[in-house]
Amino acid sequence: MQQSGRMYKVLANANAIAKARIAREFLSDCYGIGAIVGSGAASVVSRIIRRHMHTVLQFVMKHGYGVLFGGLFAQHVGFPLPGPLFLLAAGALAATGKMGLAAALIVAVAACVLGDWAWYEAGRRQGDRVLHFIHRLTRDPDAHDEKAKATFARHGPQLLVIADFVPALDAVTPPLAGMSRITRLRFLTFDGLGAGLYSSAYRTRLCLQQ
Repeated sequence: MQQSGRMYKVLANANAIAKARIAREFLSDCYGIGAIVGSGAASVVSRIIRRHMHTVLQFVMKHGYGVLFGGLFAQHVGFPLPGPLFLLAAGALAATGKMGLAAALIVAVAACVLGDWAWYEAGRRQGDRVLHFIHRLTRDPDAHDEKAKATFARHGPQLLVIADFVPALDAVTPPLAGMSRITRLRFLTFDGLGAGLYSSAYRTRLCLQQ
């Protein structure tokens, strides 16, 4: 139990730091929080990854595809886990032949899509209440709700392709897709494409570095 608790704290801390990577201009335009993205964010993220990568790597090596799926699924339904570290670990293991690259990609995409699908269905059935729940800790939840809806209305379901790379956008896009009443097939198509790009980006990088 103590080891699991330490692992959770490590991953939660890494996830919080990793959220600072995203472009200042996009966040400022959509949510007015561009100021929190410091110019040294990338170097901070790199230090966090180097510090905790070995721990996550050992965790994935020990538990295999199950923990890869569980970590990514939990991240996409809202738990503070750093999906990129799980993907980097899977990429490193695939590069050394200890994990199948194709199998890991399938598992990762399935986890991301299923997690997002839960939020899509929630948005489709509960509407604004889901969006308000996501923004409940912000200074002005109503304003953030309106900005999020305006962003989705402007760009449409194509946002699902890039949402995983953008903090804040990754949380609101699936329920917004459900609220917009786009078909499930269309949602799964765009979200699956985005999940594939997200999963491949981190793992391919690790494989090429090996």
